[in-house]
Amino acid sequence: MPNTVIVGSQTAGADGNITGFKFSQNIQTGFTSLGTFYPDGTETQRIGIVPDSFVYITAEGIRHGRDEVLEKALEIAGCVTSIEDNEATKSELSVYPNPTSGIITIDLGKTYKAVEVTIRNVLGQVVLTKSIKITNKLSFEIEGAKGIYFVELRTADGNVAQMKVVKQ
Repeated sequence: MPNTVIVGSQTAGADGNITGFKFSQNIQTGFTSLGTFYPDGTETQRIGIVPDSFVYITAEGIRHGRDEVLEKALEIAGCVTSIEDNEATKSELSVYPNPTSGIITIDLGKTYKAVEVTIRNVLGQVVLTKSIKITNKLSFEIEGAKGIYFVELRTADGNVAQMKVVKQ
């Protein structure tokens, strides 16, 4: 495919098509007959698919429910993959559990009485918009597939807190 970037780790270079046959009851052999090539005509057999951007899955990433290959691909594609902490994020506002199976709770703490909640997927599409007023906590479900979501909490006094939530 033209204008693509391959992200990940190099494959083993085995095409996987094996044709086997027996010479006799005790002697057998096999061979591959499938040729897989890059668009420029070079072979991939015994070489594998060589990524343009090498990214390896780590034990720490697995422990934290991260997909480092997907995160790098989204970064290359120009999608937002992380957010910076700001003063409002460090305040009493909190979103939990994270990672989540889909249901999250937003806790306003004692400081804030109302917030506007906006949740976006990694493509920036709005998945949910909701207002929280009077009550300090509200639980609701993030609609959509597993992945990374960005929760924006906008307070009445203009503070904005942004948090990344992983839906497993």
